[in-house]
Amino acid sequence: MIGVLIAISCGLVTFGAVTAWMGWVSGIFPGLVTTAAVYWWISRKVARAMEQGTKQIQAFVQRGQLAQAIDLLQQMQQRYSRWQPFVRGSLAGEIGTLYYMKKDFTRAQPHLAKAFIKHWFAKTMLGVLHYRAKEYAKMDKVFTRATWFSPKQGLLWNTWAYCLWRLGKTQQAIDVLRRAKHKLGERDPRVNANLLNLQNGKQMKMHGYSNQWYALQLELPPMPRMGRAREGRGQRASIRRF
Repeated sequence: MIGVLIAISCGLVTFGAVTAWMGWVSGIFPGLVTTAAVYWWISRKVARAMEQGTKQIQAFVQRGQLAQAIDLLQQMQQRYSRWQPFVRGSLAGEIGTLYYMKKDFTRAQPHLAKAFIKHWFAKTMLGVLHYRAKEYAKMDKVFTRATWFSPKQGLLWNTWAYCLWRLGKTQQAIDVLRRAKHKLGERDPRVNANLLNLQNGKQMKMHGYSNQWYALQLELPPMPRMGRAREGRGQRASIRRF
Protein backbone atom coordinates (compact mmCIF):
# COMPACT_ATOMS: atom_id res chain seq x y z
CA MET A 1 0.00 0.00 0.00
CA ILE A 2 1.35 3.41 -1.01
CA GLY A 3 0.40 5.07 2.27
CA VAL A 4 2.23 2.46 4.33
CA LEU A 5 5.31 2.64 2.11
CA ILE A 6 5.45 6.44 2.30
CA ALA A 7 5.08 6.37 6.08
CA ILE A 8 7.82 3.76 6.48
CA SER A 9 10.10 5.67 4.11
CA CYS A 10 9.66 8.88 6.10
CA GLY A 11 10.33 6.97 9.30
CA LEU A 12 13.53 5.49 7.88
CA VAL A 13 14.74 8.90 6.72
CA THR A 14 14.13 10.30 10.22
CA PHE A 15 15.84 7.30 11.79
CA GLY A 16 18.86 7.74 9.50
CA ALA A 17 19.14 11.48 10.17
CA VAL A 18 18.95 11.09 13.96
CA THR A 19 21.29 8.08 13.91
CA ALA A 20 23.95 10.05 12.02
CA TRP A 21 23.78 12.74 14.68
CA MET A 22 23.12 10.88 17.96
CA GLY A 23 23.50 7.14 17.28
CA TRP A 24 21.08 4.41 16.23
CA VAL A 25 19.48 3.91 19.66
CA SER A 26 18.40 7.55 19.72
CA GLY A 27 17.00 7.24 16.19
CA ILE A 28 14.48 4.47 16.93
CA PHE A 29 11.84 6.52 18.75
CA PRO A 30 11.81 9.52 16.33
CA GLY A 31 11.65 7.08 13.40
CA LEU A 32 8.62 5.30 14.87
CA VAL A 33 6.89 8.57 15.71
CA THR A 34 7.45 9.90 12.20
CA THR A 35 6.12 6.69 10.66
CA ALA A 36 2.98 6.81 12.80
CA ALA A 37 2.42 10.53 12.24
CA VAL A 38 2.77 10.32 8.44
CA TYR A 39 0.51 7.26 8.25
CA TRP A 40 -2.10 9.02 10.40
CA TRP A 41 -1.97 12.10 8.15
CA ILE A 42 -2.38 10.02 4.99
CA SER A 43 -5.22 8.03 6.60
CA ARG A 44 -7.06 11.22 7.52
CA LYS A 45 -6.71 12.59 3.97
CA VAL A 46 -8.08 9.37 2.50
CA ALA A 47 -10.88 9.18 5.09
CA ARG A 48 -12.02 12.74 4.38
CA ALA A 49 -12.07 12.14 0.64
CA MET A 50 -14.04 8.93 1.14
CA GLU A 51 -16.51 10.70 3.44
CA GLN A 52 -17.38 13.08 0.62
CA GLY A 53 -17.84 10.16 -1.75
CA THR A 54 -19.99 8.32 0.80
CA LYS A 55 -22.38 11.28 1.06
CA GLN A 56 -22.86 11.25 -2.71
CA ILE A 57 -23.40 7.48 -2.67
CA GLN A 58 -26.04 7.77 0.06
CA ALA A 59 -27.83 10.41 -1.98
CA PHE A 60 -27.82 8.13 -5.06
CA VAL A 61 -29.16 5.19 -3.01
CA GLN A 62 -31.93 7.30 -1.46
CA ARG A 63 -33.03 8.30 -4.96
CA GLY A 64 -32.89 4.70 -6.12
CA GLN A 65 -29.98 5.41 -8.48
CA LEU A 66 -28.05 2.26 -7.62
CA ALA A 67 -26.12 2.14 -10.90
CA GLN A 68 -24.67 5.60 -10.26
CA ALA A 69 -23.80 4.63 -6.69
CA ILE A 70 -21.96 1.53 -7.94
CA ASP A 71 -20.02 3.56 -10.52
CA LEU A 72 -18.87 6.00 -7.85
CA LEU A 73 -17.87 3.17 -5.50
CA GLN A 74 -15.78 1.57 -8.23
CA GLN A 75 -14.07 4.90 -8.92
CA MET A 76 -13.30 5.28 -5.22
CA GLN A 77 -11.98 1.72 -5.11
CA GLN A 78 -9.56 2.39 -7.96
CA ARG A 79 -8.46 5.72 -6.49
CA TYR A 80 -8.02 4.94 -2.80
CA SER A 81 -7.40 1.20 -2.41
CA ARG A 82 -3.70 1.72 -3.23
CA TRP A 83 -3.30 4.15 -0.36
CA GLN A 84 -4.68 2.24 2.60
CA PRO A 85 -5.16 -1.40 3.66
CA PHE A 86 -8.70 -2.82 3.75
CA VAL A 87 -10.19 -0.06 1.58
CA ARG A 88 -10.53 -2.38 -1.42
CA GLY A 89 -12.30 -5.04 0.62
CA SER A 90 -14.60 -2.57 2.36
CA LEU A 91 -15.68 -0.98 -0.92
CA ALA A 92 -16.01 -4.39 -2.59
CA GLY A 93 -18.55 -5.25 0.11
CA GLU A 94 -20.54 -2.10 -0.62
CA ILE A 95 -20.47 -2.73 -4.39
CA GLY A 96 -21.60 -6.32 -3.91
CA THR A 97 -24.38 -5.21 -1.57
CA LEU A 98 -25.78 -2.77 -4.14
CA TYR A 99 -25.64 -5.33 -6.95
CA TYR A 100 -27.49 -7.71 -4.63
CA MET A 101 -30.15 -5.08 -3.99
CA LYS A 102 -30.51 -4.73 -7.77
CA LYS A 103 -31.02 -8.53 -7.89
CA ASP A 104 -27.95 -8.78 -10.12
CA PHE A 105 -26.66 -11.75 -8.15
CA THR A 106 -24.14 -12.84 -10.79
CA ARG A 107 -22.26 -9.54 -10.51
CA ALA A 108 -22.79 -9.31 -6.77
CA GLN A 109 -21.12 -12.59 -5.86
CA PRO A 110 -17.46 -11.89 -6.78
CA HIS A 111 -17.57 -8.54 -4.99
CA LEU A 112 -19.15 -10.07 -1.89
CA ALA A 113 -16.50 -12.79 -1.93
CA LYS A 114 -13.74 -10.13 -1.94
CA ALA A 115 -15.41 -8.07 0.80
CA PHE A 116 -13.48 -7.40 3.99
CA ILE A 117 -14.28 -10.22 6.40
CA LYS A 118 -15.59 -7.77 9.03
CA HIS A 119 -18.21 -6.52 6.55
CA TRP A 120 -20.67 -8.98 8.04
CA PHE A 121 -23.72 -7.91 6.01
CA ALA A 122 -21.86 -8.50 2.73
CA LYS A 123 -20.83 -11.94 4.00
CA THR A 124 -24.43 -12.64 5.02
CA MET A 125 -25.50 -11.91 1.45
CA LEU A 126 -22.75 -14.18 0.14
CA GLY A 127 -23.96 -17.00 2.37
CA VAL A 128 -27.51 -16.50 1.08
CA LEU A 129 -26.27 -16.65 -2.53
CA HIS A 130 -24.64 -20.03 -1.83
CA TYR A 131 -27.93 -21.13 -0.25
CA ARG A 132 -29.84 -20.07 -3.37
CA ALA A 133 -27.32 -21.94 -5.56
CA LYS A 134 -27.68 -25.09 -3.38
CA GLU A 135 -23.97 -24.86 -2.50
CA TYR A 136 -24.59 -25.76 1.10
CA ALA A 137 -21.03 -26.62 2.09
CA LYS A 138 -19.87 -23.21 0.82
CA MET A 139 -22.80 -21.59 2.62
CA ASP A 140 -21.78 -23.11 5.94
CA LYS A 141 -18.15 -22.15 5.37
CA VAL A 142 -19.04 -18.50 4.71
CA PHE A 143 -21.35 -18.27 7.74
CA THR A 144 -18.88 -20.06 10.00
CA ARG A 145 -16.09 -17.63 9.12
CA ALA A 146 -18.35 -14.56 9.25
CA THR A 147 -19.73 -15.43 12.70
CA TRP A 148 -16.18 -15.99 13.94
CA PHE A 149 -15.18 -12.44 13.02
CA SER A 150 -18.56 -10.80 13.81
CA PRO A 151 -19.99 -12.86 16.68
CA LYS A 152 -22.25 -10.08 18.01
CA GLN A 153 -24.43 -9.74 14.90
CA GLY A 154 -27.77 -11.39 15.58
CA LEU A 155 -29.06 -11.09 12.02
CA LEU A 156 -25.99 -12.96 10.75
CA TRP A 157 -26.62 -15.91 13.09
CA ASN A 158 -30.37 -15.87 12.50
CA THR A 159 -29.96 -15.86 8.71
CA TRP A 160 -27.67 -18.89 8.87
CA ALA A 161 -30.18 -20.69 11.08
CA TYR A 162 -33.02 -19.65 8.76
CA CYS A 163 -31.30 -21.16 5.72
CA LEU A 164 -30.68 -24.41 7.60
CA TRP A 165 -34.27 -24.48 8.84
CA ARG A 166 -35.63 -23.95 5.32
CA LEU A 167 -33.50 -26.91 4.21
CA GLY A 168 -35.18 -29.07 6.85
CA LYS A 169 -32.07 -29.12 9.05
CA THR A 170 -33.89 -27.94 12.14
CA GLN A 171 -31.49 -29.46 14.66
CA GLN A 172 -28.53 -27.79 12.96
CA ALA A 173 -30.42 -24.49 13.00
CA ILE A 174 -31.04 -24.94 16.73
CA ASP A 175 -27.34 -25.63 17.27
CA VAL A 176 -26.44 -22.41 15.43
CA LEU A 177 -28.87 -20.38 17.53
CA ARG A 178 -27.54 -21.93 20.74
CA ARG A 179 -24.06 -20.77 19.76
CA ALA A 180 -25.50 -17.35 18.94
CA LYS A 181 -27.17 -17.16 22.36
CA HIS A 182 -23.86 -18.08 24.00
CA LYS A 183 -22.13 -15.22 22.15
CA LEU A 184 -24.89 -12.63 22.46
CA GLY A 185 -26.55 -13.46 25.76
CA GLU A 186 -29.67 -11.30 26.05
CA ARG A 187 -28.41 -8.68 23.61
CA ASP A 188 -30.66 -9.79 20.75
CA PRO A 189 -34.05 -11.14 21.91
CA ARG A 190 -34.82 -12.20 18.32
CA VAL A 191 -32.14 -14.90 18.56
CA ASN A 192 -33.66 -16.30 21.76
CA ALA A 193 -37.20 -16.07 20.36
CA ASN A 194 -36.30 -18.06 17.25
CA LEU A 195 -34.42 -20.62 19.31
CA LEU A 196 -37.57 -21.19 21.40
CA ASN A 197 -39.70 -21.30 18.24
CA LEU A 198 -37.63 -24.07 16.69
CA GLN A 199 -37.38 -26.02 19.93
CA ASN A 200 -41.19 -25.91 20.15
CA GLY A 201 -41.72 -26.92 16.52
CA LYS A 202 -42.76 -23.45 15.40
CA GLN A 203 -41.58 -21.30 12.49
CA MET A 204 -38.76 -18.80 12.60
CA LYS A 205 -39.84 -15.16 12.57
CA MET A 206 -37.41 -12.69 11.02
CA HIS A 207 -39.57 -9.59 10.54
CA GLY A 208 -38.09 -8.08 13.71
CA TYR A 209 -34.98 -7.18 11.70
CA SER A 210 -37.16 -5.07 9.40
CA ASN A 211 -35.46 -3.60 6.31
CA GLN A 212 -32.13 -5.37 6.86
CA TRP A 213 -33.88 -8.73 6.71
CA TYR A 214 -35.98 -7.89 3.67
CA ALA A 215 -32.86 -6.61 1.87
CA LEU A 216 -31.66 -10.23 1.83
CA GLN A 217 -34.74 -11.04 -0.31
CA LEU A 218 -35.51 -14.34 1.38
CA GLU A 219 -39.00 -13.11 2.26
CA LEU A 220 -41.19 -10.41 0.82
CA PRO A 221 -41.89 -7.39 3.04
CA PRO A 222 -45.46 -7.06 4.30
CA MET A 223 -47.78 -5.08 2.08
CA PRO A 224 -48.70 -1.65 3.50
CA ARG A 225 -52.18 -1.51 5.03
CA MET A 226 -53.46 1.00 2.47
CA GLY A 227 -52.20 -1.24 -0.29
CA ARG A 228 -53.94 -4.25 1.21
CA ALA A 229 -57.16 -2.31 1.62
CA ARG A 230 -57.07 -1.07 -1.97
CA GLU A 231 -56.22 -4.54 -3.22
CA GLY A 232 -59.11 -5.97 -1.22
CA ARG A 233 -61.53 -3.40 -2.66
CA GLY A 234 -60.23 -4.14 -6.15
CA GLN A 235 -60.74 -7.87 -5.65
CA ARG A 236 -64.29 -7.35 -4.34
CA ALA A 237 -65.06 -5.09 -7.34
CA SER A 238 -63.70 -7.77 -9.69
CA ILE A 239 -65.88 -10.38 -8.02
CA ARG A 240 -68.95 -8.16 -8.37
CA ARG A 241 -68.24 -7.61 -12.07
CA PHE A 242 -68.25 -11.32 -12.76
